[in-house]
Amino acid sequence: MDAIIAVPNPLAGLDQPIGRQITLLADPDRSNRLLGIDCWYPATSKTAASTYELLPGIGFTSVAGDNAPPSKTVDSLIVFSHGRSGNRLAYSQLCEALASLGHVVISLDHPGDTMADWLLGTQVDDRTNEQQRVDDVAFLLNSLFVGDQEVFPGVPLRRDHVIVAGHSYGAYTAFTFAGQYGGEFGVTGVIGLEPYLVPVHQSHLSSITAPVLLVGGIADTTTPVTIDIEGTAPHVTSQVTKVLLEGVGHQGCSDVGLYCEVAHTIEGIPPLVLDYLDTMSADVTGTPGDPWRPVLGSHVDHINQFIRSGSQ
Repeated sequence: MDAIIAVPNPLAGLDQPIGRQITLLADPDRSNRLLGIDCWYPATSKTAASTYELLPGIGFTSVAGDNAPPSKTVDSLIVFSHGRSGNRLAYSQLCEALASLGHVVISLDHPGDTMADWLLGTQVDDRTNEQQRVDDVAFLLNSLFVGDQEVFPGVPLRRDHVIVAGHSYGAYTAFTFAGQYGGEFGVTGVIGLEPYLVPVHQSHLSSITAPVLLVGGIADTTTPVTIDIEGTAPHVTSQVTKVLLEGVGHQGCSDVGLYCEVAHTIEGIPPLVLDYLDTMSADVTGTPGDPWRPVLGSHVDHINQFIRSGSQ
């Protein structure tokens, strides 16, 4: 990369030992569909910070160390699904912070609905996307727990404490998966952040047996809480915890706030990209320029509290 900066004041804290491993998995039952997958986990010591690519040739470093030695004790396994036109790295601060609190977080790409797909015009239709997303999570969990392959060497995976989570369309993924396969995979918690739940079939919502956490932003105009939380939560028959955050927009849980903060300090970013990020600023906190760390930190706190007290 030509331009790499260190994230100022990363959400996880500078001294926290966190590891990051990266892999690719090919699904032979779906024409070798290739999934990029990242894993963040508690580590016993620090290693050189890994790099997150924002744009080709431009990236940043934060806390997670490349292949740092994993801790032997973890609290849960969180499988995280990104939102529409996002990717698995768009939540690095959330994932690092959760790893710093003792959780293993595995985030996967959904080909056909990544940022690259939308930029290149290779995105798939909604129905195809929704099926592929759910199948991606099933394939990932099968890869982690079935057979002899150790996907992330040395990282302890809590088969008895599996949380499926996601942002926006990723919440659709998590809730539909939990409704269809939650019992089969032993899902113990389901989390939706600024969730897009309108397309989730009511039969899937009512089939969820694990506790549910819904976190929404009052300023979210993309997936309004009145529709995607208040309109769908009554169909969930398991325990539901709702958290509604004042002054938070649709990107409150993502790295968009970080991008807006650091983009203007990096040479070589096209003005068009800077203008786009500036327009996204209000989608984080509801007010352009407001600090993103308290907003994202609130998401982390609610997730951690839910996992430790509500999804055992």
